[in-house]
Amino acid sequence: MSYEITVNGSLCYADSEGDEESLVPEQFLLTIGTKKYVKLKQNIGTSEEAIKLGEVTSLGYACFVNRDPTNYIELRVGTGGSKFATLKPNGGFAIVYLGSDAQVPYAIANTAACQMALFICSQ
Repeated sequence: MSYEITVNGSLCYADSEGDEESLVPEQFLLTIGTKKYVKLKQNIGTSEEAIKLGEVTSLGYACFVNRDPTNYIELRVGTGGSKFATLKPNGGFAIVYLGSDAQVPYAIANTAACQMALFICSQ
């Protein structure tokens, strides 16, 4: 049996001089082989900590959202690893495909603990 996930998004820019740009990729549908995912809210402290993965062992697409109004969160490929995203305060988010270097991702808040919502699907 196969399962499906849908990925979509856009990025738009506008300034006071009237310049506007946007990129709106086509929504796409992916078939995945297992019905494993994790969706939760996790408190992220100022010391890096592993992102809770539940039973997902083969990571695929993920969405991370920063729920803190003031502080940002950095996402790393592993403990002490390279940063692959910064979640700005007040709803900053990232939708990424977690490749082979980020199969045990970590997060760290910059100044004070933050709440992060996450949704990760298996490949």
